[in-house]
Amino acid sequence: MYQTIDNVLTDSEFDVLEKNLIKPDITKDFFPWSFFSGAAYNQFEHHFISREGEINLDFMHIPKLLAEKLNIKWEDVIRVKANCVLSRGEESLRPAHVDGEYEHKVFLYYLTDSDGDTIFYDENRNIIDRVTPKKNTAITFNGRQLHSSSCPIKHPYRIVINFNVKL
Repeated sequence: MYQTIDNVLTDSEFDVLEKNLIKPDITKDFFPWSFFSGAAYNQFEHHFISREGEINLDFMHIPKLLAEKLNIKWEDVIRVKANCVLSRGEESLRPAHVDGEYEHKVFLYYLTDSDGDTIFYDENRNIIDRVTPKKNTAITFNGRQLHSSSCPIKHPYRIVINFNVKL
């Protein structure tokens, strides 16, 4: 159903990424997050390449480095964004969904250890598997697979970079 890719970045590459997204130096440019409030959940997002194809060049080195390390051809990237889900103190599953109604592959890169699992569902929306985020690890799966995130309970946040890639 999914493949796991451990140690995507070297320690030094990961340190730079972590410093940009999680622990910025506020005296310099820091990573811009936008708040998204939906009917079922709230999260912070940063769109590198939006669903509409709009490109945000700021911090584009981040997804380009990850794409290189994950063997993703840049010309096949449909969308890439960062998501930050905050703890609610109790488990809260997001709605099951697919990222798009087209043939594609999903790569989720975990920037943090967290207990906000990625959940996989069957066609009847029954839970069939869970992946617990592990820092500097990615998972990849068919974009038609129903999935969702969940809010962490023990950790303060869950941060992922989500790639949608042409098959």
